[in-house]
Amino acid sequence: MSPLQESAFEFARRLPPSPAPAADAREKQRLLREAWKACADFGLFTMAVPRELGGDGFSNVEILDVLEGLGEGCSNDGLLFAIGAHLWAVIQPIARFGTPAQCERYLPSLTSGEWIGAHAKTESENDSAAPSTRFVEAGDGYTIDGLKMFVTNAPAADLFIVFATRDPSLGPNGASAFLVEAADSGITTGRDEPKLGLDASMLSSVALRDVTVARGRLLGKVDGGKDIFACAMSWERLFILAPLLGAMKRQTLRAVEYARQRRVNGRPIGKLQMVSSRIADMYVRYITVRALLRENALLRDSEELSSARVSAAKLMLAESGMLQHLDALRLHGGYGYMTEAGIESELRGAIGGLIYSGTAEAQRVMIAHELGL
Repeated sequence: MSPLQESAFEFARRLPPSPAPAADAREKQRLLREAWKACADFGLFTMAVPRELGGDGFSNVEILDVLEGLGEGCSNDGLLFAIGAHLWAVIQPIARFGTPAQCERYLPSLTSGEWIGAHAKTESENDSAAPSTRFVEAGDGYTIDGLKMFVTNAPAADLFIVFATRDPSLGPNGASAFLVEAADSGITTGRDEPKLGLDASMLSSVALRDVTVARGRLLGKVDGGKDIFACAMSWERLFILAPLLGAMKRQTLRAVEYARQRRVNGRPIGKLQMVSSRIADMYVRYITVRALLRENALLRDSEELSSARVSAAKLMLAESGMLQHLDALRLHGGYGYMTEAGIESELRGAIGGLIYSGTAEAQRVMIAHELGL
């Protein structure tokens, strides 16, 4: 374990546990903001920001070390997921595409833990790459109208990156990105939606009705939203599941310890070949995915990482992480099925990895496309 990974592991052990699935939205938001400030104080929100913008400028391998340590030390997967959405889909696009004035205005609040960010792209009934949310020029700014769905962090967010188009017939090439503040007139969020897992994260719809923003709130250029979305996804698909890598390690070590202690007919169950083989599979999964992610991080540092490799890692980690938690539950038998063991909560969260930041099926399509199929 590297010093960075060990430091993140020790910090993560002090983070709050996941709230109950039925927790009140106000209580979830309170807990989220408390954890947010602690994460900011630890330096989590500045690690991927370039030094010239006031960040730490960590390499991608160093970032991966931190995220693996977080996942190993903290079982609150919903909190780690919410942090990932803030880091990769909000902070990174602003750091990469924001004007000096935008970076000065928003990055300090986003990295200090004062503000929570949300990425508002998904809509209900259209090609996800081509928004139907509209914007028109209005005096010295723009007016935005539309409805976004499944926006992570939305109920607690202070800032949204909203994608809209001046003409839906332009398709994905006509998307533009805007910085919309929660305090702006005309923006409202829906209720915190119940989910299968990731209980600490908050998610809702975002409605925009005649929301007027100044020209200085356009992120990038008009019709430049496609590049901003691609930037967010390249970071998110590489790193948002990285804490799951740490969870895979934790579940493997926990399974080994349980198999040594749990006895049947006077013998540790780890002596049973079916049990030991399952744990061996868990270990192989962990080291295989870890090797792929670390290689991708090295390639990203040298600017040689292909989008197919990013999709491959996201796909492999999502499917391996779900299997890892399912195996952990099976190894623990009836106890693993009980809520108090905590395994079922993490299994529910791991299932989400097959869907968010592009489904497993979408990753396969992107891989095949880059291979020329």
